[in-house]
Amino acid sequence: MQSSLTSILIGGLACALLSTAIHIGSTLANASGPNLVLGIVFGCLGCLVGLTSGLIAVWHYTSEKEVTLSRSTGVKMGALAGLVSALTGFLMVRALMIMGVLPTADDAIDQMMQNPALENSDAGMETAMQVTEIMMGWGGLVVTLIFGPLLGLLGGMIGAALFKKGEPSDTEFADGR
Repeated sequence: MQSSLTSILIGGLACALLSTAIHIGSTLANASGPNLVLGIVFGCLGCLVGLTSGLIAVWHYTSEKEVTLSRSTGVKMGALAGLVSALTGFLMVRALMIMGVLPTADDAIDQMMQNPALENSDAGMETAMQVTEIMMGWGGLVVTLIFGPLLGLLGGMIGAALFKKGEPSDTEFADGR
């Protein structure tokens, strides 16, 4: 396959920027306290961005090379674009936390403790604090590295079905041509 790396990087990096923007928006929207509806909306947007990484990678490749990709090649490209997007987005959010632009796990826990809705629920507060610590640490990275490629491969599979151009590409994915 003629250098798919460029297409994978374009899909992955574009969606890393989008997912970081969504994370910032989610943080700003929840600054006055957790909101379940906004959490669901931003979660859905994050999933759409994950799917989009694979779609963009396959779209770019098929547009540049004027080929039709097999479903398996679309899946592979999408999974790699999803991995690039997830890992880069995770690192960008961590960098923003280190710079003080986004709240750290400790900041988020302090904000939760000030929420009157959780004041009378010791068990709920303890659970929320544990989940926040895990997800804002290495647990978040593990979840990111699992779901990013999964969503990307779904997007790549959809992209391979949608973006058909020119002759089918019989070339294997990993040959690097």
